[in-house]
Amino acid sequence: LPTLGVEGFVYYAKAKPAAGARVWMTGGGRLLRSARDAGRTLETFTNTSGYWRLDDLPAGQSVIIRASIGTLEARPRGLKTAALPEQALKLTLQPTVTVRGRVFDQGTRQLVPGATVKITPFGGPGGRTSRSLRTDADGSFEAFELVPGGWSVVASHKAFLKGEALQETLDADDGEVEFDLLLDPGAAIGGIVRSTAGPALAQVWISVDGTSQEGSRIRRSGRTDADGRFRITGFPDGLYRVTAAAKGYRRVRLRDVQAGCEGVSIQLKPR
Repeated sequence: LPTLGVEGFVYYAKAKPAAGARVWMTGGGRLLRSARDAGRTLETFTNTSGYWRLDDLPAGQSVIIRASIGTLEARPRGLKTAALPEQALKLTLQPTVTVRGRVFDQGTRQLVPGATVKITPFGGPGGRTSRSLRTDADGSFEAFELVPGGWSVVASHKAFLKGEALQETLDADDGEVEFDLLLDPGAAIGGIVRSTAGPALAQVWISVDGTSQEGSRIRRSGRTDADGRFRITGFPDGLYRVTAAAKGYRRVRLRDVQAGCEGVSIQLKPR
């Protein structure tokens, strides 16, 4: 594939040349992925004068040039390779921002481990990419080296309703920013599963699915405990179908179970 070249300089504040800064490109769609797969150089490092050059820009594509060193990063620069600038690009490094936070159960205020936290750029500058993280055992998360600009932070977990996104514009002098995110457990559906012979059944697979009043398709699952009981959370208002299945028993489905009902009683008949 034909390629083009672009060059420029990377500076610290006050136009001090940044030697050894990494400069790389993203974007370009399938052609850029093909170039990477073919082993072509898609990044370089600045010399002592802060100068760099990339010669693997795919023709007819939109690409993004990025530069960083340590915890500093330049604002990404978008280019159309059909109209490359005649003058050298100037990329100025600035401090990046660290985002830290915790995810809480809105009802109990307990921390939520294993939640997914998605951090997505909005507005300018362009060229930034989303981050997807998971909270650790104490419900906390960290995202390093975020380029200043608009960012949206939202948490989700299979046992909760989808969280509301928080939007914040991060400045280069912020350093570190903390977010506390809340997840609504919604309504629960629970009950007990027994054999038709009487005993409660452990480890029965329970699936609950249906459509919320807002029209969203919802599906959650779990298993009964040692006492045959189950409780599955994260349901908005609506009617749901509850399915119980266990090896050696006939599958049972209950329809029109209201979100919030925790007195569901299911009996499984041996095959």
